[in-house]
Parts: sequence; C-alpha cells; structure tokens
Amino acid sequence: MIRRILLATVLLTCSAASQAWELQYYAGFGMGKGFFSKSGSEIETSLQRKDWTDPKASIADSSTVWKAYYGVYFSPYLGAQIGYANLGNTDLKASASVPPGQEEQFAADLASIEPDLGKGAQISIVGRFPVFENFVIHDWLGVFMWKNDTTVTVNDVSVKESTSGSNFVLGAAIEYQLNYELGLRLEIERFNQQGDAVNVLGAGIAYYF
Repeated sequence: MIRRILLATVLLTCSAASQAWELQYYAGFGMGKGFFSKSGSEIETSLQRKDWTDPKASIADSSTVWKAYYGVYFSPYLGAQIGYANLGNTDLKASASVPPGQEEQFAADLASIEPDLGKGAQISIVGRFPVFENFVIHDWLGVFMWKNDTTVTVNDVSVKESTSGSNFVLGAAIEYQLNYELGLRLEIERFNQQGDAVNVLGAGIAYYF
C-alpha cells in the first residue's frame, strides 16, 4: 500500500510538472556510519527475560553504511529517486550460563534480539531548495524494502535468521555544487528498522546529466 501511494504521487507530479520544465536526471553514491540505539545492557535484559542466567553482552554502536541511487527532478524543486542501501553489520558479543545441549536455543534467542540493519531497495520523493550560491539543500521521504541475514555461533553451533520488512526512511543533505554536473554532499538519514532506529551520517557525490 505504501509503495502504491508513493508511485501514484510520483506519476501525478510527473504529469503535472514535466511539461513545464526539462527533466534533470542524476546518479550518486555515498558512504557513512550508521548509529543504532540498542545497547549491550538492553540485550542483556532481553536475554534475562528469556530466562538465560548471568547474560553478558557488548555491541558496537555503529556500522559502515553505503548506498547508490538514481533519480529525476520533474521540476526545479521536486523529483523521485530509487536506490540501494546496505546498513552494514552489527558487532555483537554475548555469553550466558548455557546448559549443555541448549546452545542452539541460545543462539536463536540472540539472533532474534540482535538489531535488524539490513540491505535493500529505496524509493523516495525528493525535494531541493537552493539556499545560496553553489549550495543546495535536498530532503526526501521514502520506503526502505529490506532483508537482514543474521548468523550466531555458540560453541560451534550456528543459527541463521532472516528477517525482512518495509519501513519509512527520512533524509536530508546539503550539497556543494562544483559545477553544473557534479555535487558533493553531507547527508543525514533515519531508518526505522522494526523499532531499531538507525541514524546515518555520511558523505557522497552526485552526478547530473
């Protein structure tokens, strides 16, 4: 349903505006750091709720994120964009008092608790607003259709869990235009991965043609 609404909005905007302004296409690439909110103490609490004794957990608070995108502006201020984003992987270490023979269950519980980052496709409505010479602000609202594969190993017993979903993504960027074709960007995005918020700070380059 979300995808249909976005697609209908894009088509209506295109039909209304494309006749009055020449379409401008662009492609870009970006990298950055994704910061997620789930901490080691929260994971320990979740393991305690699953009746594991003396859980210990630590997790890095960031991951490496990269993305590529392609878009078109129907007017000087409004357009649409598709892309691919990879939110990276978590670095989680955990332990507990696991009775012999229950390693697989502990691994499965840990996999279900680990934050969902994921990778997949984005479709967004984008806007842009010149602020002063050579600087432009971009913003976007879209849907991230993702899949996440997690593998947890406990005492040589491995469990793989796959999750997927479609969640909103919000973003904004300030771009310095080197010339008509090239722009350098500083970006911020927020992904809501089934309640596991991922805030991304990054940089990128956009090519207009």
